[in-house]
Amino acid sequence: EQIDAGRAHSREAVRDVFDLDSARRALRWSPLRRGDIPEVDELERRINLAARVYRHTRALARDITEKKHAAAELARQRESLYQREKLAALGSLLAGVAHELNNPLSVVVARAVLLEEQGDPATQAAALKIRTAAERCARIVRTFLAMARQQQPQRGPVAMNDVVLAALDIAAYAIRTSSIEVQLDLSTDIPLVLADADQLHQVLLNLIINAQQSLQDRPAPRRIRVESRYDSNAHVLRVTVADNGPGIPAHLRARVFEPYFTTKPMGFGTGVGLAVSLGIVEAHSGTLTVDCPSEGGAVFTIALPVGAVEAARAEIESSWKAGAGRHTILIVDDEAEIREALAEILAGAGHRIVTAASGREALERMAAEHYDVILTDIRMPDLDGRALYQEIERRWPGQAKRVVFVTGDTLTSALREFVVDSGRPVIEKPFLPSEVRRVVAELVTTGR
Repeated sequence: EQIDAGRAHSREAVRDVFDLDSARRALRWSPLRRGDIPEVDELERRINLAARVYRHTRALARDITEKKHAAAELARQRESLYQREKLAALGSLLAGVAHELNNPLSVVVARAVLLEEQGDPATQAAALKIRTAAERCARIVRTFLAMARQQQPQRGPVAMNDVVLAALDIAAYAIRTSSIEVQLDLSTDIPLVLADADQLHQVLLNLIINAQQSLQDRPAPRRIRVESRYDSNAHVLRVTVADNGPGIPAHLRARVFEPYFTTKPMGFGTGVGLAVSLGIVEAHSGTLTVDCPSEGGAVFTIALPVGAVEAARAEIESSWKAGAGRHTILIVDDEAEIREALAEILAGAGHRIVTAASGREALERMAAEHYDVILTDIRMPDLDGRALYQEIERRWPGQAKRVVFVTGDTLTSALREFVVDSGRPVIEKPFLPSEVRRVVAELVTTGR
């Protein structure tokens, strides 16, 4: 109201200026002096008053604008905090779920692989189906954990086609129930990239879910096309996620990667997915771009540089072979099925295996015998893996370098910090026999 009143005063002042200017021009040719015409003085007084009102109005408008900006920023920060709290709650829930699921999944996957390695053709075929289903469950659990952890990236050789298939696994139900056809065109000559598989999985999943949501209310046919290509000249790997949805208006395309910008209705999007995805891809020295072809739809393209991953992989594999041989290994886990599965995996590689059902039993066995590798679960009753490691460090410092942690989750911040500070390798459940054998062989080769 004050601003409106100020604007009215300003309009009156403009009229007064014209009146005053006319009066002054008339006085130039008149013998009268200033002050002889009271109306002129009144006009000047009114103009000066209007000028003060105008300055006050501008200051008031500026103050209100600043308050509006502050309120908008506060709302944005409140929404960001709310999203972080939701992620933290999700992480706590997933920690418990993962721990309960990963132990039985580890047994199923490990036993299925062993049956594939040792069984007759009919048994191998059945075991393959069991392992495929169990590994799909394991990927889902691991993906949710990776999304909730918000931890530092861990880079290694990554097969992008596997990342694409894992992301499609997660989104399979939403895609199927939306009657969307998925067209896969994955090139078979894709080299490995040095990357964090969990982070790239998050990017692919976000792009696929965005495409599915954009097609939700569109008439059939609804299609999502995912393809991978390797440009050998530029040494760049490209993964494209395209849909035949409504596309993105030209005036909004430059903003889709801005934090908290979303074209979705209230309650259906936070505007952080594409911004986070762009940050992840750029952290891998890559690019994430969007295009909307004339025929409609949206096309998102991930481009990642391909480095000397194959050479690094060959070096690692040679170290595994160098580490082959008979070693004495102690397996510590309070669940008998996990102990037995790990024992069978490593015994099949020619190692001598000793098991312990608790941290205290492990200490008793270590007091009587030297072990080349000690595999221990982190979460155990009584004396857990962390306390066991600290006791090994105190009693036999040299043996602490032989410890490998086995865990179904490292979500708890204290446990995560402990594992990172210890510098010890970690085998995550559900594990594959090849992964267990690789970690053991690498440890006995390098001695650290």
